Amino acid sequence: MYVQNGSVAMTGITLTGTGLPATFTLNVDGQSYNGVLSGGDLVITGMNKTLAVGSHTFSITSNMNTDNVTGGTAVTLTNVALAIDGTSVSKTLASTYLFVKAFPTLSLKSITINQFVVTIANTTAKPMTLTTFSGANTSGLVYINDQERIYALSPSQYVTINPGQSVDATFKVVAAGVGKFLGIAYDVVDNGFTYSYDLNNAYTNFPWGTFQQTYTN
Repeated sequence: MYVQNGSVAMTGITLTGTGLPATFTLNVDGQSYNGVLSGGDLVITGMNKTLAVGSHTFSITSNMNTDNVTGGTAVTLTNVALAIDGTSVSKTLASTYLFVKAFPTLSLKSITINQFVVTIANTTAKPMTLTTFSGANTSGLVYINDQERIYALSPSQYVTINPGQSVDATFKVVAAGVGKFLGIAYDVVDNGFTYSYDLNNAYTNFPWGTFQQTYTN
């Protein structure tokens, strides 16, 4: 958020969406405020926070229980309304975050002509088994540590990433347009229960627009 033309007083926030948790914490410039679910919305009142001219960072955290929820728990935010100087200032949002037992770290390793490489790292304490990839304009193929595979891996080709390890997934752009990496499905076992997650570009856990390359003829 950017404030201009003088400081403002922020007294509250209301977040609208679906699958919302019972409680949450809002962090504004390093200062935390606790909120609750009220009337179907996430609400904080009585903040009395002065926002000076300049940029301000907002973040939201919540402790979501995903025990025995095999596909994870999705939380969607559709609107945020800030109470500022006695006036409600709102903005439409389009954010859906998938809460899971463990998810990989994705990073763009390299981009070359008609090819890009995504590093999939496991920074959690639980092994992850990759089962399916999804993408666009890459002929349905992915190269895992240089081994060619179709997106839907056969069980014998599943790739397990142990904690602290990573693999490289190479995508080759094969025709005019933009080749994209759009998601990954994987399994995690926790306390004897298998969780199967489909983490794709419908969720805002990752900056999916980073993982792409435009075809060069």
